[in-house]
Amino acid sequence: MILAAIYNTFDGEELLEGSIAQIIDEVDEILIVYQFESNIGEHYPDLLTTLAQIKERWPKIRLRKYTPNLELSAAINERQKRQIGLDWALKLECTHFLFLDNDEYYDSEAFSRAKTLIEEGSYDSSACRLYTYYRQPIYRLEPIENYWVPFICQLKPAVKAGGRFPARVDPTRGVSPIERCYLFAEGELVMHHYSYLRKDIGRKLRNSSAALRFNNIPLLASHFGSWQPGMPMINFRNHGIVEVPNLFSVAID
Repeated sequence: MILAAIYNTFDGEELLEGSIAQIIDEVDEILIVYQFESNIGEHYPDLLTTLAQIKERWPKIRLRKYTPNLELSAAINERQKRQIGLDWALKLECTHFLFLDNDEYYDSEAFSRAKTLIEEGSYDSSACRLYTYYRQPIYRLEPIENYWVPFICQLKPAVKAGGRFPARVDPTRGVSPIERCYLFAEGELVMHHYSYLRKDIGRKLRNSSAALRFNNIPLLASHFGSWQPGMPMINFRNHGIVEVPNLFSVAID
């Protein structure tokens, strides 16, 4: 297996280095497809500083800039951006790939075991469940999310981003064609999703594909900034909170 980790990057870069650190010894290529302009046209050039620091720490990391087409939907831009990563990995002669965002973390040992299972079982795709974290890395939402995230998949010339997938996943991250998919049990592998840990939650909300559903984003950002356990959470009504260890020593302040 020659494995490429393909990162889709715009903001939340304060979490990127920690995510890479968990898996870099298990992958052959780290490909970061980044953009300074969001899919709705918001500019964020500060990302360059973080990318330069990461490149200095791990010179083998490869970077490629993406410029979104603002006449297209955010979903189409996301699929195109991920496809760039797939095509790039194919040219580098990788045999497998894994899509990631900056805020996605895997336990290194669980990642290694899962990689071996996929290779020995000759699966051409896989997926796992995920836990979402809120405000601080010690606050985890319960129950576990009722959707999946694609994990390691085989890289074939015909594989396309955004294809149908045998589990409920983000439509921009499904891939096709696939034939034999392994769905990891929670005890085997989970993705730890720090999607609500941000220095600037307002930027995340403004540029979300669901931004039109958010009323008064400045007010939501203010509520998020002052949140404490026991208070209502923004955008989550059917979850509770449990306190857990800071598994990856994440720090964003």
